[in-house]
Amino acid sequence: MSYTLLTLRQELARSTGGLVQGTATAGSTTTLTDLVNLKRFGDDHLIGGDLYITDTTDDLAPEGEVRYISDFVGSTGVVTVDTAFTVAPGAGDTYDVYLKYTKEDLDTAIMLAISDWRMVTTLTLNSNLAEYTLSATALHNADDVIGVWLRESSDPQSAFKQVSDWRVWDNAGTLTLEFGEVNFDANTLCRVVYEAKYDQTDTAGVYLDTATVGGDLNEHLIRAQAQLYFMKMQSSAAPDRDWLASMYRERMERIEAMGRGERPSPGKAKTQDWEAGRTHRYQPEWHL
Repeated sequence: MSYTLLTLRQELARSTGGLVQGTATAGSTTTLTDLVNLKRFGDDHLIGGDLYITDTTDDLAPEGEVRYISDFVGSTGVVTVDTAFTVAPGAGDTYDVYLKYTKEDLDTAIMLAISDWRMVTTLTLNSNLAEYTLSATALHNADDVIGVWLRESSDPQSAFKQVSDWRVWDNAGTLTLEFGEVNFDANTLCRVVYEAKYDQTDTAGVYLDTATVGGDLNEHLIRAQAQLYFMKMQSSAAPDRDWLASMYRERMERIEAMGRGERPSPGKAKTQDWEAGRTHRYQPEWHL
């Protein structure tokens, strides 16, 4: 299963504090108007959120630009931003409003959650072929491959067995899996396990909305929520800090329940003494 970074960010925003989406009916360099979706909100409701232009009718600026919302008038559906867009949003441009957490916070939590995520790509082997092209989501380097397993049976209940007689090398820009011996049965399946390395930024260091993310959406979402709550917990005061700590612990318990042995015990977080003025440095071990 794969989806875009934009989809994951939208789901994270929706699940942790609020997301408003719509299509502009007009705009200027400092305002965006939506007479369809925004008039249902009261005055000032969107102040403090991030307004992010997700798409434009010509795929040019201000697509990908984010601005802090400094004013909002519900009766007219007009959002005012604190810093001008490089180009005025126009009718038909689509946008997100991230109400509780900034786009930067959401993206940081996502990147921490999905970095070094183990994934599997499956190949069908040919008895007379030693080399196979590897083309998989977020597999960029030969060193990212962790192991290779084979199943020499068409029976789906048969177990895969790890093998060692292989190498992965860069063949003129294409990753190639090569076996030392070619003696495969007709029904042999091969699983290649690798650490997904997400390079999700453009030359300016901005996360790319169109980048494809592999793996289970719900699992990535829970892990990103845990990262986000932990990040905000460190810089918050009571009672917000206590609420964030409880949400973080709940997400850690859910991660533990997924049955992944490398995940830390939620009890480790529960035993933290959240004293005022104390710096707490516990972080989930699986993103370090």
